[in-house]
Amino acid sequence: MSTTARVDHSVRRRAVARAAWNVIRRKGLDRTGIRDIADEFGSTASVVTHYFRTRDELIRFACAEVFESYRAQIYDRGAGTKGLERLERLLLGGLPIEPGREVGWEVWIAFLGHAIGRPEALAEEGERQAELRSILVNELSRLRDEGDLPGDCDVLLEADLLVAVIDGLGLGRVFQPRVYDPARVAMLFRSHLEQRLGYRPKA
Repeated sequence: MSTTARVDHSVRRRAVARAAWNVIRRKGLDRTGIRDIADEFGSTASVVTHYFRTRDELIRFACAEVFESYRAQIYDRGAGTKGLERLERLLLGGLPIEPGREVGWEVWIAFLGHAIGRPEALAEEGERQAELRSILVNELSRLRDEGDLPGDCDVLLEADLLVAVIDGLGLGRVFQPRVYDPARVAMLFRSHLEQRLGYRPKA
């Protein structure tokens, strides 16, 4: 297979996954079938199964794409900043407080229920959670090394707390959007950074 063909195949797989996102958000994961995704993609079921052998393989790939998109979002937002401001922008960039950001969160939440009872899916989700924690540990360690955090800062503890805060605010935004409006989510997150890490946002 030529390089161009491999790239096109990869691009098409991601496009099918994005179509799956739309169906999952509209119908729920349990009612999302290959034919539904094919209709959303504007093709036949046989075209979809050319890229994914089974529905489960497609669903798992679609969730993996959610994480890839999330990771890209947080690094895009953090570009050009440093210190605790960088940490704030990194993590606010992944929360569903701007139009379109709720898509990945809704698909991810749907996938969590799907993963229960499926050891391979649970293991994949565990790996993604471990990677997110590792990203946070690395960011916090750099902040400590550069003097933006106290030298005795427990970066493992703070990373775990940040994961809990991010997950809680994201879930709140999806399930109670009127209570957790974008301004409140940002305020609560900044409050955590201020109280735990001594962050002082610029006026």
